[in-house]
Amino acid sequence: MTKNFLLAATALASLALGASAALAEEAPKTWVSGITVTGQIDAGITANTASPTSRLDFGSLFTDKANTPLLNQAAATISRTIDPKETGFDVGFKLQGMYGSDARFTHFLGEFDRVTKAQNQFDIVEANVTMHLPFITEGGVDLKLGQFSTPMGAETIDPSTNASTATPTSSTSACPSSRPAVMRHCISPQWWICISAPIPG
Repeated sequence: MTKNFLLAATALASLALGASAALAEEAPKTWVSGITVTGQIDAGITANTASPTSRLDFGSLFTDKANTPLLNQAAATISRTIDPKETGFDVGFKLQGMYGSDARFTHFLGEFDRVTKAQNQFDIVEANVTMHLPFITEGGVDLKLGQFSTPMGAETIDPSTNASTATPTSSTSACPSSRPAVMRHCISPQWWICISAPIPG
């Protein structure tokens, strides 16, 4: 009897879990449920076998401190990405701030760039709104309005999107930074996407 009871209880539990899963799949996804909050910390040291007395790596920006441990950035992000499958109107956003030595070189003009001369500084990396508009093309148009990292160049401010977490010397001449702008994506249902954006700087 005990064995039959356990089998019956197991079967009921399985049915209940299956019903819950089905209801969860059928439940409509709310706009708020798409909001994510993330954080990351990037730290390291740039080794220089010449051991300069100035402790500076000449000609470098992000990696300018020789043999010195650095908190490159501690970043926090709250965002909502627009649904790529959305055929109607959709709105998203991204707000990202960071604190660390990288912020010395990523400030937008007049934005926290004169608050302190300390090695670790604060910066707003992104503050923008994104929209999907079901206009112009069959696939619609995606708009991004506000401040965001420049789409030009191979390097990004966010180390998790770089091939290497270390920011190379190339960033000295092609420094990834923030820009206020409007970016437009015209999405074709076939095979092309048109991207246009007036970006200052």
